[in-house]
Amino acid sequence: MSWSSVLSEPVILAKYEIDVSLVAPGITLGIAMLPIRECLAMRLLSKKQVREKVLYSPAHIARLEAAGKFPKRVRLGAARVGWIEQEVEDWLRELASKRDTPGS
Repeated sequence: MSWSSVLSEPVILAKYEIDVSLVAPGITLGIAMLPIRECLAMRLLSKKQVREKVLYSPAHIARLEAAGKFPKRVRLGAARVGWIEQEVEDWLRELASKRDTPGS
C-alpha cells in the first residue's frame, strides 16, 4: 500500500530554511541530514503535567531546577510557567540510561 492511496491530499510535514552558505562546497543536503528535533513542534507542559510525568512534588522539581539538575521553566506570564516537553523527556531518558548503566 502506498501513501498516495492512504492520503487524499498532499501533506506538508515540515518547512525548513537552510543557509547554504554554511554548507561546504560539494556537499549535498538531503532530508536525512536534518535533525529530527527541529521538525517536531515545541510543546509546553504545565506544572501539573510535569508533576504527573516525573512523579515529583512541585517543591522537589523547583529544588532540582535550582540545582541545575532539571530542565529550566519558561516564564509565560506573571503567574504562569511551563516546561518544554522534549527537555523533560530527555531528562527522563538520561535517568533511565543511568539506571541501565552498570555501577550506577
